[in-house]
Amino acid sequence: MAAATLSALPIGAPILLAPSGTLSAEGADTLAQLNPLGSPDTGENKIFTVGKVAPPSGYDVKRIDGADPASIAAAVAEEKATLTDGPPAAFVVVSSDAPEYASPAATWAARSGDVVLYTNKDTVPKATLDVIKEKDNKNVPIFVLGPSDVVSSKALKQLDKAGSTVERVGGDDPETAAVELVRFSSGLFGWNLNEPGHGYTLARTDRPMDVVATTALSTGGTWPALLLTD
Repeated sequence: MAAATLSALPIGAPILLAPSGTLSAEGADTLAQLNPLGSPDTGENKIFTVGKVAPPSGYDVKRIDGADPASIAAAVAEEKATLTDGPPAAFVVVSSDAPEYASPAATWAARSGDVVLYTNKDTVPKATLDVIKEKDNKNVPIFVLGPSDVVSSKALKQLDKAGSTVERVGGDDPETAAVELVRFSSGLFGWNLNEPGHGYTLARTDRPMDVVATTALSTGGTWPALLLTD
């Protein structure tokens, strides 16, 4: 989920999955066909690895890692700020324990370039708070995805104390939470799709990594938003 911000322009890095920690033969084949060259927008890096992933051989690799999801997301946020020379338009805070509620953040981050950060239900990890408290980020609005039984009001209070404005995009279950983000609009944040005629990506609620694999579809063109189903 956190890596999806690197798919957004100007970086534009599509995501390949390595669930075993090593890129599969098919993934390596795809990588060879894509033949990433690096650019000024990627810091001349050809590949970013996010999390505990073995770097593919034969490429210049920028490794982004951490001890837990919150630390990994914070490291992605730091790398994104370095590459774009500034803060994001928004932080999207999601549950590290409920990926079915977090997955819509990946599609949105790929579209917008907003940065995804993680929280527990009642306590916000230090790594997340440290990013929000950085001087350059003090005016960045914070949007929390999911209902209060996923991210509680206690966590929202900690986020509010650490940073700028905090708004919740709720929903009674993962499917309705995805719809809430589709309909939501606050400033530049949210898909704001409230009329017929828009394209969507449809994915299974219980397979959140499928959503991550589709994020490249939302980086341009008609920018399809995510809907979830069983």
